[in-house]
Amino acid sequence: MAQLTYLQIVNKVLTKLREDTVGSVAASNYSSLIGEFVNDAKKEVENAWDWSVLRSGVTFSSSIGVRTYSLTSVTNIDSRLIYDENDRPMAFDITAGTQIQLYEYEEDRLEREFLLQYPAQTIDQPTYFSLTNLGEGFQINFLETPTQVRNYKFYFIGPQEELVNDTDILSIPWRPVRDAAVMYALDERGEEIGEPGGRAERRYLSSLADAIAFDSKKDPHKLMFRVV
Repeated sequence: MAQLTYLQIVNKVLTKLREDTVGSVAASNYSSLIGEFVNDAKKEVENAWDWSVLRSGVTFSSSIGVRTYSLTSVTNIDSRLIYDENDRPMAFDITAGTQIQLYEYEEDRLEREFLLQYPAQTIDQPTYFSLTNLGEGFQINFLETPTQVRNYKFYFIGPQEELVNDTDILSIPWRPVRDAAVMYALDERGEEIGEPGGRAERRYLSSLADAIAFDSKKDPHKLMFRVV
């Protein structure tokens, strides 16, 4: 699908609403409001699926005797770890010759087990970890303390920052974003403007499902998705 700018999407929403298009998102109070709806819609669509364009792998190496690491390159507060078809984290020890997929514990459980059972335990290849969202990055805590340097790779979804400038390009498919923004605008007006009840929502859900189905072909194992 072609990528559109912030301004182009706002104008597509305005056209759907039978409003005049603008030369800048900030041209009027109403176009600015539509711009807010576009960003709200963007966030909703981003949260509906692990879009391939938003996926990235973060690598780091462990240090001997250190069990806590900060991933400062993942800065968006809405970033999240990706899980496979078996609901296991896409987190791997990629050290040559001994690659494994890691297991995730809840932070409280991991710290409890560490304090009660593993306070002095060291191990060549830690396999259990917890993940803490710090707001501007993540913290990885291993259950056991590593006795050697190892290489790790964690896969995250990193949502795009809010669209601000007219020329900012939307990363995810634009049609469900446009349709959700139209739905928000109709709701804000409190009238259907020729739209029978529920049609705008059905159009949004249909375009979202179509976009997800298309994107899922790039990653066939992730066939489970939610439409909310």
